[in-house]
Amino acid sequence: MRTGALVQEAADGEVIVIEKRGVPVAELRQIRKKTVGEAFQELERSGYFKKMPKTNFIDRFISEDRDR
Repeated sequence: MRTGALVQEAADGEVIVIEKRGVPVAELRQIRKKTVGEAFQELERSGYFKKMPKTNFIDRFISEDRDR
């Protein structure tokens, strides 16, 4: 009934504990943005980089990127 108000409270930083018959079953909280490092680690854990083709030219790519 108060979903909109609860979502706004969570967006403002509050942690809302949702209970079913007095037993906590979920939390509603603000989403924290990931840092670039956290996003990279998540991709690494998921195996994303293993799917990428291997290359012997990585030094050239790095050098080209530095020149831009």
